[in-house]
Amino acid sequence: MMMRKYNILVIEDTKSIREELRDILTFEGMHVITSENGQEGIDKAREHLPDLILCDIMMPLKDGYEVFNELKHNIDLKDTPFIFLTSKATTENIREGMILGADDYITKPFQSKLLISSIKSRLKKDDERKNSVTQSFKTLQYNITSAIPHELLTPLNSIIGFS
Repeated sequence: MMMRKYNILVIEDTKSIREELRDILTFEGMHVITSENGQEGIDKAREHLPDLILCDIMMPLKDGYEVFNELKHNIDLKDTPFIFLTSKATTENIREGMILGADDYITKPFQSKLLISSIKSRLKKDDERKNSVTQSFKTLQYNITSAIPHELLTPLNSIIGFS
């Protein structure tokens, strides 16, 4: 289903879960970058510019909410799909994550199939957004290059006509 190898950043402080996520995503054909705390996750996100970020909430140094807020203020990462994967499973917790602007909120223990489905859905949606932006840019570029010669020739025609 996936055409290219996506870079996924996993920010998770529990080693066994981090390794399980790495194995699941690698099996699905994705390149996985891992981080064991929030600050390291922010640093790796800035360095690698991943296609999607999967982040726990309760972590040392910076929690998932702080990671989310900091990355959403980074021009290179603000549109990167972001999924919370956490044991904070109350309705209030889920609402808080979604109100912040997360693309999804998955609770632990998670089902691999649900996780993969959510990730693929977010990656597909992001690819469509990027393609739309690219198409809009190409249209704008074409319109500008078509209009400029006309705008330059119009005054020249007047000058030539008067001479």
